[in-house]
Amino acid sequence: TSTSTGPLAGGAGDITVTELSSPSSSTKVGEGEKGTKVLGFEVEADDGSDVSLSSVRLSLEKTSGSGNDKLDRYATKVSVWMGSEKVGSADVSDFSENSGVYTKSVTLSNAVVRAGDTEKFYVAVDAVSDIDSGNTGSSNNTWTTTLVSTRFTDATGVVLTDSTGSIANTAVFDTLSNTGDVEL
Repeated sequence: TSTSTGPLAGGAGDITVTELSSPSSSTKVGEGEKGTKVLGFEVEADDGSDVSLSSVRLSLEKTSGSGNDKLDRYATKVSVWMGSEKVGSADVSDFSENSGVYTKSVTLSNAVVRAGDTEKFYVAVDAVSDIDSGNTGSSNNTWTTTLVSTRFTDATGVVLTDSTGSIANTAVFDTLSNTGDVEL
């Protein structure tokens, strides 16, 4: 069993980043829900070194639908999880916007993958509590979350960047009654 604390061991190291099949595409995010997973990926450290992930660069873009294209109309926070432990987060207001694409390098802490091990990571969002009815549902919004790059340090202290722009998944913000999460 790997542990995410303690000094890095080994020499020069590298990582392989691959997309997970969970969460599925078009994941539904209900109004007011917190920590809904919208993207999953795993990081494998090669046998040469433990690695410490320092940040992930994420982009979020409304890729279809007739609703508003401002991220803050749908979400308040984006978080990164290593398994069930939150290792980083950023407020949506801290994301940069350019031509409708919202990007941010989210700083991670205690995100260590030991040499030869693989760890699962997830990107999650906290939805606003009251999404305008003209913005809910797949006909009004489908957002794509993309893992653009991963910065990490190996045991020699070298900081490296893995560009992984092909890892992406879609999510739809909707009312709680449409996501099936209503409690009576």
